[in-house]
Amino acid sequence: MIGWEADDDPLTEHARSTDCLFLQLGKRDEQLTLRDVLNIELARNKNRVRKLSDFLKTQLENNWNANKKAINSLKRARSKKV
Repeated sequence: MIGWEADDDPLTEHARSTDCLFLQLGKRDEQLTLRDVLNIELARNKNRVRKLSDFLKTQLENNWNANKKAINSLKRARSKKV
């Protein structure tokens, strides 16, 4: 896996995430069934989508606020000219 060393312990590494399905299963990697692996991948993908969605929502809100400020600034400048 990318970013992992050969002697990294998966249980120790996964302990950093409180909602890690791998930890919740309580199995070593060699004990995982195909169903376990598929469920872990599903959970990982859901997590990726959630993180991406949160990131994009923040970006959208930031852009919205910046555009709103720019519009208000233009309105004020325009009203001063009239």
